[in-house]
Amino acid sequence: MVSAFGSAQSCPAAARTPLTPRGASRARTGAQISFGPITWLMVGEIFPLAVRGPASALATVTNFGSNFGARSRIKLQSEQLQ
Repeated sequence: MVSAFGSAQSCPAAARTPLTPRGASRARTGAQISFGPITWLMVGEIFPLAVRGPASALATVTNFGSNFGARSRIKLQSEQLQ
């Protein structure tokens, strides 16, 4: 770290760790607490009553399948970078 006078100071290891993962985790947690449940309520309410069950099931399978695909792709790309 550089002080206000420009001289280098030693800083603890915890201060050198990037804050990006911690901030991303907090943002994701906040979104899941606030907006996450609303999306599941909307899926159940947008379909007509006659097709609500099968349509909600298809929406859920599509959601989980997309999440799995994105997670798998990110894992493969991170392995390729190393």
